[in-house]
Amino acid sequence: MIKALSKSRSSKELLSIHMKFILIVVIGFLFWNSNDARQFTAETLDNMSEFIEPKPESIGEKIDSFLN
Repeated sequence: MIKALSKSRSSKELLSIHMKFILIVVIGFLFWNSNDARQFTAETLDNMSEFIEPKPESIGEKIDSFLN
């Protein structure tokens, strides 16, 4: 891991890394200061978690859904 962090990089790569970091910090700052953006993000993440969450089914319901 230390070798990967200490490898030599071109100035273009360093600029790209710094710009990504600055962009993440700016977006984080804007989200932190905007209640609407935080509310929207929280609702979106909550909706996605409900979509991804597996629904508990009984063995009979699983067999019925497989056969249909």
